[in-house]
Amino acid sequence: MQDFVIFYNGPKCGASAPDHFHFQAGNKGFIPLETEFDSIIKSGKLLISQDTLSVYRIKPYGANCLAFVSEDEKAIEHAFNQAFDYLAKRSPEQAEPMINVLGWKWNDKYVLTLFPRQLHRPTQFFAEG
Repeated sequence: MQDFVIFYNGPKCGASAPDHFHFQAGNKGFIPLETEFDSIIKSGKLLISQDTLSVYRIKPYGANCLAFVSEDEKAIEHAFNQAFDYLAKRSPEQAEPMINVLGWKWNDKYVLTLFPRQLHRPTQFFAEG
């Protein structure tokens, strides 16, 4: 799906209701994280570089995030599963860890971004003005 950004909002992570999740695709060129990724990744910190996989800590728009980048989608899947399992162990009372995930094709590589969450909605969501 070269022309799309795929995203997932967990049940308690920004979906319109906390009892269901969103798994959707949107056109590329619409989400700033994807359109500005070239500059965002340059300001990130490289955490892992092995074989075909690079994992960065990025902080786009003030939110902590892991970015998995590789030509090999299986390498990203394996690294994501490790991060998911780690987060699941930190919140055993939840059905799944609170996360948002976005993925897309970037140049000749795949990108998967993982945003760990603490709240369904950030405090700014309820602010007035």
